[in-house]
Amino acid sequence: MIRVLLSLFVLLTSISLGHTQEATQNDFDAIWNSKLELKNKLLQIDSLAGTLDGYFTDLPKRQVEKALQLAREQGLFEITARLELTLGIYYTAVDIIDTAQVFLERALAKFETLDVPEKKAQLHQELGWVYLLVPYYDKALEQNLQGLALYEQLDQNDQVARSNVDVAYVHLQMEDPQSAWPFLEKARGILETGNDSQALGDLYQRYISYYTFTKDTIKGLAIAAKAIAVLETLEDKSYLSGAYISRGIFASDFGQFAAAEKDFFAAKKYAISSGYLLHDIEANRELGNLYVKSGQYTEAIPYLQTIVDSYQKNGNNIIGDYLEMYESLAAAHAGLGNYEQAYYFQGLHETLEDSIYTMESNRNIRDMQTKYDTDKTQALLLQRQKELYYSLGFLGLLVLLAGVLWWAYATKRKQNELLEKGNEEKAFLIKEIHHRVKNNLQVLSSLLSLQSDYIDDPNALDAVLEGRNRVQSMGLIHQKLYMGENLATVDMKSYVLDLTAHLLASFGMEERVQLQIESSVPAMDVDTAIPLGLIINELVTNSLKYAFPNNRKGKIDIQLWINAQKELCLKLTDDGNGVSAEVPQEQSTSFGTDLIKILSKKLKGIITVDHNKGYSTLIHFQRYNQKRG
Repeated sequence: MIRVLLSLFVLLTSISLGHTQEATQNDFDAIWNSKLELKNKLLQIDSLAGTLDGYFTDLPKRQVEKALQLAREQGLFEITARLELTLGIYYTAVDIIDTAQVFLERALAKFETLDVPEKKAQLHQELGWVYLLVPYYDKALEQNLQGLALYEQLDQNDQVARSNVDVAYVHLQMEDPQSAWPFLEKARGILETGNDSQALGDLYQRYISYYTFTKDTIKGLAIAAKAIAVLETLEDKSYLSGAYISRGIFASDFGQFAAAEKDFFAAKKYAISSGYLLHDIEANRELGNLYVKSGQYTEAIPYLQTIVDSYQKNGNNIIGDYLEMYESLAAAHAGLGNYEQAYYFQGLHETLEDSIYTMESNRNIRDMQTKYDTDKTQALLLQRQKELYYSLGFLGLLVLLAGVLWWAYATKRKQNELLEKGNEEKAFLIKEIHHRVKNNLQVLSSLLSLQSDYIDDPNALDAVLEGRNRVQSMGLIHQKLYMGENLATVDMKSYVLDLTAHLLASFGMEERVQLQIESSVPAMDVDTAIPLGLIINELVTNSLKYAFPNNRKGKIDIQLWINAQKELCLKLTDDGNGVSAEVPQEQSTSFGTDLIKILSKKLKGIITVDHNKGYSTLIHFQRYNQKRG
């Protein structure tokens, strides 16, 4: 299954990446300063923004947001819809999926009233992609099928072919290759008789995914060769790295190790020349696995270790990637008789497997919640249909007006009672979920505390106790959620007060260290509160451990506010030893520092440290979610 997902991921990446076109702020300024009427200016801004790649610049977003505000102010309904579509595409490109979904759904609602079939078809395709990334496979399939139907009505064969490819891809993501097959064949009948080499190359790569699922290595090799032949005709050679990786995987499965090795090296060449280092990493992964499979353990280890080092350097937190690499490294070291290293990597592999089990359990809880919400929505829709029938009956039976009005009133009151009861049940279920998560984290904290009783090494004991504090900081979030009135947000000042009080007690420094907390931020949702809480946990822990040696008294100030640039700001200052508070290298690890960097990166944070007077850390976060009013 990991290999299937890897193959699909490689193909997805090879299709989605593109080259940035040359356009600057001056190009946009030239449009804004032109003598065109506002409507034409906004259309040109939208057109120019659509040529830029959001992975490389946020210039198009800023310009389209400015244009969108003007369009709304002037009541330009269709232009507003077009700009919302462009912003939806941008946010999809930069992987901010929830925001992309909002803009695309707004645009679709407008184009439904405008009745512009081409734009509606495009929006169905874009929403299909967004739902696929969430992933909501059923919604993705529904959107792509609606887009396909519109393109068929418009008799646009090129888009009909691409839509068939999209529908097939959704079925493949749902691990249903048999349902994907007829759509692949329909697209093939159109594209193989046309001259769109790019689309044909994409199609052949979907066939590669199909044959990967069905484990048809011979046909997979043949179609991968076709894909390479088509993609080599394109001026842009960047797509070839993914195709070579796919063919190499099939060749490896077929036992053609020399051919597979040649393909993986070809993939590295095209990946490096195109600047797509992700494909270079994937080629290294496959080379390492190939050498393990063929017994060339000495050759395998450098490639596998390079990948792990790259993951750690770039902040890759995908457990499945590490899981496969640790398993391969364990096999390679065992093959060379390096049993100590083999046991080490096998231990890492088993630890991550346990983590996956825990995540699967949490996902089951989320699936249960989703099913509950879906059932309630369907029940509400059915009830609304009944209300419509009741209204039609009322119009047709005027002679029974008084009786019908009374009956409708009684029915509505009963519906409201049922709806209120359903909302109470839903709130209870959400509280129960947060309560169980908090209890599970408490169990984990207790296990860490119990384990610490059997640890003699001071460094190991310190690491376990810090881990316990991190777990408890997350557990406190869920406790706040199920005990508070709002089930989706956390009062940050109250949370920070409880968290720091726990840390002072944990270190036994309640009498020596004074805490001053100032917070003017609104409540935050859980996706912001958890990383923010962990960052505060690490910074306070660092001050308590190193700033006040020899029973020295001190003070720690924590400030949370939102500045004029709408950035969430966190500042933690202690009046301790400053530079001298840094722990010697031989007594510490960089885990806490790395954790702060990783969590700050998640919230797009910029870190500034000042240790001239005491020790001060200031972080500006650009990505955060406040309580919605």
